[in-house]
Amino acid sequence: MQAARLLLERVLPPVKATALPEVVPMPDGTLAERGEAVLRAMVAGEASPDAAEAALAGLAALARLRLVDDLERRIAVLEAKGAAHGGADEAGRCAGSPAA
Repeated sequence: MQAARLLLERVLPPVKATALPEVVPMPDGTLAERGEAVLRAMVAGEASPDAAEAALAGLAALARLRLVDDLERRIAVLEAKGAAHGGADEAGRCAGSPAA
């Protein structure tokens, strides 16, 4: 009997509980406004805590992606300004700047 159970466990793995897809209200606005809307929906019972947590995690990931995009843009602008002023030496100092 134990051998049959072991065989069945190998062939048919145990079923894991999964949450059903759930729509969380997400209005247009800033990331903070969207996060507040998710929390309000959870408090009002319009979204489950699990769905709210997933939505907030998604918003946090989006915020990090936007931050990286912004930093890349700023670096590109600074590099372009540095190149327009004669570039930088090996230590990263712009040409004509005093040595540290």
